[in-house]
Amino acid sequence: SNLSLDEMMVRFSGCSKHTYHMPNKPISEGYRILALYWQGYTINWFSTSRSTSIAEQVLYTEPIHLTPTLSAIYQLLQVLPYQNHQLNIFMDNYFTNIALFQVLHGLNIGGCRTACQNKNAFPPDLHNAYPGLLWNHLCGALVVSPRHPVLALQWEDSGLDHFLTTIHEITNYVNCECKKPCSTSTNAPTTWHVFAPGQQRQVFPIPTIVDDYNDNMNSVDIANQLRSSYPTQLKALCN
Repeated sequence: SNLSLDEMMVRFSGCSKHTYHMPNKPISEGYRILALYWQGYTINWFSTSRSTSIAEQVLYTEPIHLTPTLSAIYQLLQVLPYQNHQLNIFMDNYFTNIALFQVLHGLNIGGCRTACQNKNAFPPDLHNAYPGLLWNHLCGALVVSPRHPVLALQWEDSGLDHFLTTIHEITNYVNCECKKPCSTSTNAPTTWHVFAPGQQRQVFPIPTIVDDYNDNMNSVDIANQLRSSYPTQLKALCN
């Protein structure tokens, strides 16, 4: 089964030391939640606080040290039946690093996420943008570990995308309908030439990791749509 992990905001504009103000989010003010999703349903979650960080966390230190946020993710996954089922977790670049993926791999849990190229242990050869790369160019390097290797990938889209995965191969591709980027995209001139004249959408083989990531991270959006029917913000009048 494929699951996704992300943060969500629960709207609240009252007085509280635990709320966050995040102007770039669709919900800019409220409680910040770390949650685990499956097909639009919330499986497990942790509340976070602006004043006390993550509530009820137990730091994971053996055999690999994890930060408080990554330790919280490890705790979220403990409700899953990973001993008897093959599970894969998709997440964005806020949460993970290679150390967490190695811990998950040891639990027989696969991982896939977008990555920041300046993360610790990310291969130096993939740190910089190389000028002149063709659209859909994919390159990668294996981050070697005695027991739990992680594959780091760099894909040339309308901009450079970076991934970490323990469940994909660099040779796996799937046909997908792609949209022609707008003129303001970073790599628009390079991307346009692969589209037939007059075509705004066209089918191309793209890396399987990209298609899987886009499909599975949609669970987060579905969960937010379902939850939006049950608001927590209650207005009251003071006498």
